Amino acid sequence: MSMMIQNGDCTMQRQRVTGSLEGIMLSLTIVVSFHGTFVTKADRAYRCMCFFRNIKRLSNAIDMSPLGTTELLDTAKMPTCSYSIHTSSPDGPITTAGKIGDKIYHVWQCEDSQQGFLVHSCFVDDGKGARFDLLDIDGCAIDPIIQPDVNYDSSLTKAFVETMGYKFSDTSVLNYQCVVELCKKEAGECDGLSPPTCGRHKRSIGIRRQNEHKLANEMEVSTTMEIMDQIPEKDVPEHNLPLALPQFATPKPIDTPDCFFPVFVGLSVTVISSATFTVVAYIFTRKSKILQITPA
Repeated sequence: MSMMIQNGDCTMQRQRVTGSLEGIMLSLTIVVSFHGTFVTKADRAYRCMCFFRNIKRLSNAIDMSPLGTTELLDTAKMPTCSYSIHTSSPDGPITTAGKIGDKIYHVWQCEDSQQGFLVHSCFVDDGKGARFDLLDIDGCAIDPIIQPDVNYDSSLTKAFVETMGYKFSDTSVLNYQCVVELCKKEAGECDGLSPPTCGRHKRSIGIRRQNEHKLANEMEVSTTMEIMDQIPEKDVPEHNLPLALPQFATPKPIDTPDCFFPVFVGLSVTVISSATFTVVAYIFTRKSKILQITPA
């Protein structure tokens, strides 16, 4: 560090020296302060003196070692957050398989009690390109029939939603993925963020966050479940079944009488005789008309 001070500035003191060395002694005190208002233990004061002999030449040097620097590095520990699927209740056993129509609970949980969180931007895919969005960037349900809005506890360290088992038509694997956005409760960062305001009075704050760069306090969580392709059937209670089904008589073949063949032969002969008589009569009538027309 170097600096130049004009003669007489900064309350510089001037004193004449006599003796073996005659000249003028100039002195001043330089204070290096690290705070504009308070004096701290890190401040330093330096007494600077310059002696001017009566001869024309003079020299002086001061060596000031630089202050050592210390790096201040503090990394905030990110809490551990989990995403799991349970049966029976949000606190029930974890499951990775089920059937269509089973009641299941999606549960998100973070261990840090000083921070809350918001679950948003959730989707499910089949691993083959098909994707269905479940929660938007504000944490509100996109299709409440498939997945309703998420419920948060008062501490904002746990959230869950109850759904029924469903699946894609051509696969049984469901890959879920969500974004968990953390917020410091004591600093008021969770106010207006979690739990989200959904429904008719939805207050969208995700557009602002979407335009900004990816937040450092966000993490992605995921889980996988397999839904069996089995649709439950409703059985008819036994007391609604009839005691006995109605019995219908089995049709019997019609017996052919023994006289059927002679009757059939007689009818055939009658039909053939009538046809022969009709043809002969027609030919005879035709010849008679031709003879009448021919001149004598």
